[in-house]
Amino acid sequence: MLPFLSTLQPDLELVDSRIEREFKLKSGSIPDLVPLELENPDYHLRPLLLLAAARAYGKAGEREIMVASVLQFIYLATKVHSIVQDDQEKSFPADFQFPVLVGDYLYGQFFLYLCKASALEYLAPLANVICEIHEGGMLRKQGFSKAEELDIISMEDASLYASACGIGADLGGAVPAEQELFQQFGRNLGLCIAVLNRRLDPEQVDLAFGRARESLALLPVSVPAFEDVLEYFWRQTL
Repeated sequence: MLPFLSTLQPDLELVDSRIEREFKLKSGSIPDLVPLELENPDYHLRPLLLLAAARAYGKAGEREIMVASVLQFIYLATKVHSIVQDDQEKSFPADFQFPVLVGDYLYGQFFLYLCKASALEYLAPLANVICEIHEGGMLRKQGFSKAEELDIISMEDASLYASACGIGADLGGAVPAEQELFQQFGRNLGLCIAVLNRRLDPEQVDLAFGRARESLALLPVSVPAFEDVLEYFWRQTL
């Protein structure tokens, strides 16, 4: 078990149980049909950040777990859609269509679980995040300069981290100004993880971690899980 998962492991197992329930299709289980790489270190991070933020304000219940599951469905849907390459539509139409349909199904679960959680106030913000993720993907395919790379990575990879932290704080009862600070930390943390995963140069890695530490220090409440996550990924740079 990764060290930063231990304090929230029971809640994350509840999130996993909901995800696995929706993975089961008549034709088989989704992870058996499309490659998802569910063992990567950041797999549980989005629900963990949401739950940790809510707990920092004393909230830890079924509604928080349901909304954490929503974040995981969005992550998985975008991951499935990223499997598709532009040239597959013409060369391998069946291979192209299936991941798209699976991704759309997972996006559908995002809406369903928001309804189950009576949390439709997050529908518009999360829909905007999905648009931002795909806009970043389009900009990447169009080409970009080195100066623009961090902005594109922030759109593609860090926006969902920002939402996880901000929504978690909102579920906990944080005021809007505090939610904004949580969002800033989430985006900066997501950027750290993305630059590591994409193996960018050390200067960009140091810049990303510097921003994350600064935003962590501005949070109005202590969130030990945030500190643990940041420390874990920083150690991967040493």
